[in-house]
Amino acid sequence: LGDEATANGRFRSFKPNGKWRGESALAVYFKLEPEPPSEERIAKWRREIWNEGQSPLLWVISQNKINLYNGFARPLDAGDAKTSRLWTFDKLVGELEELDRLAGRFAMETGRFWEHDVAKSVHRKTSVNQELLSDLASLERDLLQNDMKRLDAQGLIGRSIFAQYLVDRGIATSKFLNELCGENALSDVLRDDRSADRLFGLLRKVFNGDMFPTNDRPDGPEHLRRVADFLDAVNPDTGQKTLPYQFNIIPVELISSIYEQFVQADPTIRGSVGGTAFRVRHRRLASREEPSSNACGGVRPAASRTVSGGALCRGRPAWIIGCRSRKSRWEPEAAAGPDR
Repeated sequence: LGDEATANGRFRSFKPNGKWRGESALAVYFKLEPEPPSEERIAKWRREIWNEGQSPLLWVISQNKINLYNGFARPLDAGDAKTSRLWTFDKLVGELEELDRLAGRFAMETGRFWEHDVAKSVHRKTSVNQELLSDLASLERDLLQNDMKRLDAQGLIGRSIFAQYLVDRGIATSKFLNELCGENALSDVLRDDRSADRLFGLLRKVFNGDMFPTNDRPDGPEHLRRVADFLDAVNPDTGQKTLPYQFNIIPVELISSIYEQFVQADPTIRGSVGGTAFRVRHRRLASREEPSSNACGGVRPAASRTVSGGALCRGRPAWIIGCRSRKSRWEPEAAAGPDR
């Protein structure tokens, strides 16, 4: 309850009042509100819960009603709260007993919850885990069909996910992107191949060039645009947009497993995540303590440290460990504007 319910949470705006977790990894969140919250607020909460990928249910408890929402349904840009609402109960004795029977602690622990017809719409195939894996598989397929080698496609996907992770975590700010590349969003950076090269060149320099396989040839504009569409959640077949993933909320273990899945798919790059140590350079670019700069956007270097392969064996690539160990923000110097 209370602060314990938000411990280790990744949420931006959703602050649960309670959290239940059984023996499995699944959780149920409880939100108490004096008045029924707006559908916009519920949709915002649910989007964050979905990106975390751990909770099949959200209870929203107001003065007279209790609403239960599907935590595994992919968020919608419009009408999300209404579409994802599973049950509504009045705070009457009879209805509260029915609620306890359907979705109470006993029902969740014994699995009886999943036997109800309404609960059949709550399933993992629409959870963030499955949706992200499916979208990445489609992205890789499209890149391969557009004359890109598998190793090159996996490298581009890995770099792009990593960069979006930095952006969503606030490590690479919009100010940083604008001063380095002249754009405020990563997807817009990728739609300009020169800007993309500039950003990825900086990432290779910061992370010592070891994090992702190097392409045999430069990324083509059509390949970069397809990755940009993925980050913007644009359906490549219909052109319709959904809500983008929130990589600051998605558990790093999931991001790591996706990265490793791509790496292990090709034996020629498996050695890059073995026992080899990676040097992860932490950039304190908002600091003015160090006067030196380099040729890559005026970035100020700071100290570096070594992350051993043993950390990788625990399921987290070195770039995840490096970013989690320091909440720094990247900012090119004001004098180093974009070279358009």
